[in-house]
Amino acid sequence: MAETGYQPVPHDAAFRDALLAKPGVQKAFDALEEEYTALHAMLDAQAHTAVVLPPQHRSLRN
Repeated sequence: MAETGYQPVPHDAAFRDALLAKPGVQKAFDALEEEYTALHAMLDAQAHTAVVLPPQHRSLRN
Protein backbone atom coordinates (compact mmCIF):
# COMPACT_ATOMS: atom_id res chain seq x y z
CA MET A 1 0.00 0.00 0.00
CA ALA A 2 1.24 3.48 -0.84
CA GLU A 3 2.49 5.70 1.97
CA THR A 4 0.08 8.59 2.43
CA GLY A 5 1.73 10.39 5.32
CA TYR A 6 -1.52 10.21 7.25
CA GLN A 7 -0.95 10.90 10.94
CA PRO A 8 -4.10 10.15 13.00
CA VAL A 9 -4.86 12.55 15.84
CA PRO A 10 -5.92 10.95 19.13
CA HIS A 11 -9.21 12.40 20.35
CA ASP A 12 -8.50 11.94 24.04
CA ALA A 13 -9.05 14.18 27.07
CA ALA A 14 -5.89 16.21 26.35
CA PHE A 15 -7.06 16.88 22.77
CA ARG A 16 -10.52 17.92 23.99
CA ASP A 17 -9.08 20.21 26.67
CA ALA A 18 -6.75 21.90 24.17
CA LEU A 19 -9.59 22.34 21.70
CA LEU A 20 -11.99 23.79 24.27
CA ALA A 21 -9.29 26.25 25.41
CA LYS A 22 -9.37 27.97 22.00
CA PRO A 23 -11.41 31.19 21.85
CA GLY A 24 -15.06 30.60 20.95
CA VAL A 25 -14.91 26.82 20.91
CA GLN A 26 -16.41 26.29 24.37
CA LYS A 27 -19.30 28.65 23.53
CA ALA A 28 -19.99 26.82 20.25
CA PHE A 29 -19.74 23.44 22.00
CA ASP A 30 -22.17 24.56 24.71
CA ALA A 31 -24.62 25.83 22.08
CA LEU A 32 -24.76 22.31 20.60
CA GLU A 33 -25.22 20.53 23.94
CA GLU A 34 -28.75 19.29 23.14
CA GLU A 35 -27.65 17.88 19.79
CA TYR A 36 -24.61 16.15 21.33
CA THR A 37 -26.75 14.72 24.12
CA ALA A 38 -29.27 13.32 21.61
CA LEU A 39 -26.51 11.90 19.40
CA HIS A 40 -24.79 10.21 22.33
CA ALA A 41 -28.11 8.70 23.46
CA MET A 42 -28.78 7.31 19.98
CA LEU A 43 -25.26 5.89 19.62
CA ASP A 44 -25.42 4.36 23.10
CA ALA A 45 -28.80 2.77 22.35
CA GLN A 46 -27.52 1.37 19.07
CA ALA A 47 -24.40 -0.03 20.74
CA HIS A 48 -26.56 -1.89 23.27
CA THR A 49 -29.20 -3.18 20.89
CA ALA A 50 -29.62 -6.88 20.12
CA VAL A 51 -30.32 -6.28 16.44
CA VAL A 52 -28.28 -8.56 14.21
CA LEU A 53 -27.10 -6.83 11.06
CA PRO A 54 -26.54 -8.71 7.81
CA PRO A 55 -22.86 -9.46 7.08
CA GLN A 56 -22.46 -6.58 4.59
CA HIS A 57 -23.52 -4.07 7.27
CA ARG A 58 -21.79 -5.42 10.37
CA SER A 59 -18.94 -2.91 10.04
CA LEU A 60 -21.48 -0.15 10.75
CA ARG A 61 -21.73 -1.22 14.40
CA ASN A 62 -18.02 -0.64 15.09
